[in-house]
Amino acid sequence: MDMTDISKYFTDRVQYNAAWNDTLVDALEHCVRDTHSKLPGFRAIANMPPTQSGRKFCNPMAGYLMGCLHSYLFQKCPESLWTNSQECRDVMAYQERCPMPFAVRKS
Repeated sequence: MDMTDISKYFTDRVQYNAAWNDTLVDALEHCVRDTHSKLPGFRAIANMPPTQSGRKFCNPMAGYLMGCLHSYLFQKCPESLWTNSQECRDVMAYQERCPMPFAVRKS
C-alpha cells in the first residue's frame, strides 16, 4: 500500500471540510500502519485453498483498512461535527462494548 496515494485519495475527498483534515491524516497513519502489521495474515487468507470449485479467497486488506478508517473517524469525530443524537450515542456505545478488531478508543 502506498501511503501517499491513499492519503491523496481521501484528502481530495474531504477538501470541502477542513475540520476533518487532521483527523483524517491521523486515521490514515494509524490504519495504514495497523493494516501493514497484518499483511502476512491477509496473504495467508488470500492463499487459502478454495472452499468451492474455482472460487478463490480475496485478500481482506482493503476491507480491513476501510473498516479501520470508518471506526477511527467515527470514534475521533471532531466535536464541532458530532451529532449528539440518540442514534449516534447508541452506535458509539456499541463500539465501546463490542470493539471490532481494528477498534479505536475515543480518548
